[in-house]
Amino acid sequence: SNHSSFPAPSLWRQSQGIEMFWELYTRETGCSRDSLNDHDIFAVQRKLVRVLCNYNFAKFCWKSLVQPQLRVNADDDVTMRHVTSHWVLDKDPKIKISTGVIERLLMHVDQMSKLNLEKQRRHFRVKFHFDVC
Repeated sequence: SNHSSFPAPSLWRQSQGIEMFWELYTRETGCSRDSLNDHDIFAVQRKLVRVLCNYNFAKFCWKSLVQPQLRVNADDDVTMRHVTSHWVLDKDPKIKISTGVIERLLMHVDQMSKLNLEKQRRHFRVKFHFDVC
C-alpha cells in the first residue's frame, strides 16, 4: 500500500504538525490521545477520514500516531487489552464505496475546472483578436 508516500509525522512543519493533528483529532472525534473514550472505533476512523478528506492519509495517521498511543494505554490498563486499536475500515465496504465516489467526484471537479479554464482561454483569445482588428 502507499502509506510510505507520506512524510514521517516528525517532519511535519518541524514537528508542529503532530500537535495540529492531535488538536484536530481530539476536537473532531471526541477522543483523547490515549483513549477512544468509549466511542466506536469504526465511527472514530470514519470521522478521521472525513476530516482529513483522504482515506490513505487518515489510515497513515492512525497507524503512526493514534494506534501507538492507544497501545501504550492498553498495556497499562488490563481492561483495555481486548479492545482493538487496529485500522478497521479496510474491512468496511461502506468506506471503500464512499472513498471511491469521493475520488471520482474530485476527478470530475478537476476535469471540469480544466475544461472551464480552457474555455476561458479560448474565449479570451477570440475576444482579444476581435477587439484588435
